[in-house]
Amino acid sequence: HRLPDLLPDLLRAEAEHTTVEEIVAADLKNTPLRRTLRAEEIASVALFLSSEDASAITGEEIIVSAGKR
Repeated sequence: HRLPDLLPDLLRAEAEHTTVEEIVAADLKNTPLRRTLRAEEIASVALFLSSEDASAITGEEIIVSAGKR
């Protein structure tokens, strides 16, 4: 069985931020693409990893993060 990990980025809330907009704005400052991920982007990676086209990918971590590490 092939078991690659898909690691989508999560928002990291900081205590001094009180609204969702402030949390997103602070997170985007550290994101090279300067935008949030769309669910479709993560889903398309998951679909690819479950396809025969990805049959040679085994035990890898696939990071979907808009460039953030």
